[in-house]
Parts: sequence; structure tokens; C-alpha cells
Amino acid sequence: MVNWSEAVSGSDYEVFPTATYKVEVTGWDRTKASTGTPQIRWFSKILDPEEYKGKALCQHTPLTEKAFFKTAGLVQACGVNLDELPEMDFDSSAFNAVLNACVGRTTFWSIVENEQYGNNKFSDKDSFCLDVNQEMITPDTSIDDKDCPF
Repeated sequence: MVNWSEAVSGSDYEVFPTATYKVEVTGWDRTKASTGTPQIRWFSKILDPEEYKGKALCQHTPLTEKAFFKTAGLVQACGVNLDELPEMDFDSSAFNAVLNACVGRTTFWSIVENEQYGNNKFSDKDSFCLDVNQEMITPDTSIDDKDCPF
């Protein structure tokens, strides 16, 4: 048997106030929204403001051609030089390499408290800002799925 209320009360999930947070991207995975839209779920830890330092912050960007600008904006805000990247498919190893390049990078995320759902979401405008104190990088996207021995 499971106890739903104990499971929630024991989690470290927290809704943060509307603000801009300096974060370090700690990982990502592919997921789907409740509508079935493919998404990237981004994991991060807050670096600033100090009162939230070390806390986990998770956000999503859509993985559709129409809304891809949001994912591209986040990747660029992680210091990835988008001008140097070739065209690629969403489900390619090259695409995964670009997302992997964001892990360990710092960026600024502007989030708003979503009162309707009791969570946070990216603000609709200027959600991501580059941390100018880190160098721009160009990930190696030369690996191709056909190069994988598995």
C-alpha cells in the first residue's frame, strides 16, 4: 500500500517565487506533457539567490518544430554557440550531444509561480539569459547514430 500524502510531504519539491535564478544545469531527459507533446525536462540546482542555493529546480521545454525556439533559447543561454551547429534530427546522437553540453553549465532562468497548478513555469518572455562569465562552447556533434556499435 502507498500513502500519497506521506510521499508528497517527504519530497524536496518546492514552488519558488517569481524571479530570475542563476542555476547550474545538472541533467535532462525526454518526457511527454500531459497533452502528449514531447518535451525536454531540465534539471538544475539554484546557485543564486543565496536563500535558495542548492535547491533543485526542474523546468520543461517543448520539443516540437513550432516551439523549438524555447529549447534553442535555453541551450544558447547555457553558452552553446548555435551558429556553429549543423542541422540535425531531434532523435539523433548529435542532438543529444548538444543537450549534454548544457550539463554543468550555468545560466539564468526567469520563472513565474503558476498559481493555477501550484508549480513554476518559465516566464513567457526572456526566460533564459546567458551567464557572460563563462566561455561559449561548440559541442562535438560529429558522432552519428550509425557510428554507435549497439
